[in-house]
Amino acid sequence: MRSDDLRQVEPFRDLDDHALARLAQDFVEIHLPADYPVFREGAPVDSFYVVKEGRVVVYRDTVGKPVQLLARVGACEFFGEFALFTQCESTISARTTEPSRLLKIDKSVLLDFLEAQPVVALKLEMAAAKRHTINAAAALELGQRNEVRIRVSRRVRLTLDDGSSHPVVIDNLSSGGLSLRGAPETWTEGDVVAFDLHLNPEVLPCEGRVAWVRGDLVGLAFTDCSEDHDALVQRSLRHLLRSPRPG
Repeated sequence: MRSDDLRQVEPFRDLDDHALARLAQDFVEIHLPADYPVFREGAPVDSFYVVKEGRVVVYRDTVGKPVQLLARVGACEFFGEFALFTQCESTISARTTEPSRLLKIDKSVLLDFLEAQPVVALKLEMAAAKRHTINAAAALELGQRNEVRIRVSRRVRLTLDDGSSHPVVIDNLSSGGLSLRGAPETWTEGDVVAFDLHLNPEVLPCEGRVAWVRGDLVGLAFTDCSEDHDALVQRSLRHLLRSPRPG
């Protein structure tokens, strides 16, 4: 890979040409499709990544709870820095949100390089500490804001990208996720799904991961954490709570 790609990444920006070229030759470029898991919680932490093109989300995904979005990582940004400062298994997951080109380097190789580059090592350690602080704050906010789901028990219509329609009952709903009765039978735990809920007249676009399946009840943790997501959910809740319950 070219050194110019790494020159745009903040921790490596001030390296001299020789050191940068030496580092660049140890990175490999990988091409991944959208919605591809780069690594999962519980896996060994053994690599560091730079996004060359595309976008990756870093998140914590506990079964039965809303997905906790930790970071959105775009071009010339990096993730996996925790791998450099811990020996334990990963406590987070990362997934592409669009077709992406990533630069990947083995943890042990980068650590060998950093022994001779204490300034770069310090920058990466500070970035890891800063992200850890942000993640801790996000976890606190998640506990305060998203864990409580409102029981609504209302009939609605679900449509998939292929145009198929399914009558379902929303059992409960929050900014972090929902549970449904009557979801498509093909959905299984771990599936990433996207659909629209037609609430007449509101339409709630949903993207998420199937967190659990219990009989005809399916729990979904939202992965779409766009700025207007909470507002859409709150508006949908108000509409649902005003509508009659199924007889």
